[in-house]
Amino acid sequence: YSKIKKNKEILNYASLAISVISSVFCKKKVTDFNTDNWDDFIKFCAEHKILNIVAFGLINSDVELPEKIKRIFNESILRSMMIEAQRSTEIELLCDDFEANKIPHIVLKGFVIKNLYPQPYLRSMGDVDILVGNELQKATEIMLNHGYSFDSEEFLHGSFSKGKGLHVELHKSLIDESL
Repeated sequence: YSKIKKNKEILNYASLAISVISSVFCKKKVTDFNTDNWDDFIKFCAEHKILNIVAFGLINSDVELPEKIKRIFNESILRSMMIEAQRSTEIELLCDDFEANKIPHIVLKGFVIKNLYPQPYLRSMGDVDILVGNELQKATEIMLNHGYSFDSEEFLHGSFSKGKGLHVELHKSLIDESL
């Protein structure tokens, strides 16, 4: 019984979150929202890395939010804005340096897609992917000069980090050509 109840709660949280996210992209205010357990709903959103966009949608809605929830949402959004600003500045500096050193590159995936969101900080991401092709060694030197530490090398990419939250993957290729 408890597993069925838990699954029902998760489906309810997912449905609520989808409704809010849809309202954000459709530029409509949420008018009908109800949860019996804000803490579990916030936990659900955080686990699925959608807390920022759900917070944005509910803050800009007609839904009455408890003060504690407003505070959690505002803190999450402010933290995301700060991370996004730092990440964007870092990637811009790296790309400028790649350009100056004639390293062909293209920033991929989430870092580009974030610009399709109503606000770029609403798109959470774990890392930034940059395709550098055959210039991985030269690009690695630039990463190290920018204060990144080398974390690991996989078959098609090298992973780097800087500080607590900035992770970059430099890709040699988008596909495994040996297949």
